[in-house]
Amino acid sequence: CVLCAPTLVEIYSDSAAVIAAGVERLKIVCLLYFLCGMMEVLVGALRGIGYSVMPMIVSLIGACGLRILWVATIFQVPAFHKVTTVYWSYPVSWFLTIVAHLCCYIWAYKRLKRRVETEKLRT
Repeated sequence: CVLCAPTLVEIYSDSAAVIAAGVERLKIVCLLYFLCGMMEVLVGALRGIGYSVMPMIVSLIGACGLRILWVATIFQVPAFHKVTTVYWSYPVSWFLTIVAHLCCYIWAYKRLKRRVETEKLRT
């Protein structure tokens, strides 16, 4: 996508400004999209150990809430009031959500481990 970005964006518009913005977005989002994958792996791990509501809430806050907060704060600063700043909200929110999911996973794993150890002692 990054290597063919101008050609791909030209499918939608022949405007130089639109193509430049589209190429910039593809560079930022595509090169850092692995963060989204890492986030989803942690969500799946949490679901796999029996927690489904927690990763859903964290993902909603991370994907929606953080981006809204980003636009309401960072984007409002005159130096950052440009479309590229909005593009950066994606990888930043993915990274922060990964950190939150990782904290949740560590907590849930420890809790599960204690529960298993307690059950072993009972038997």
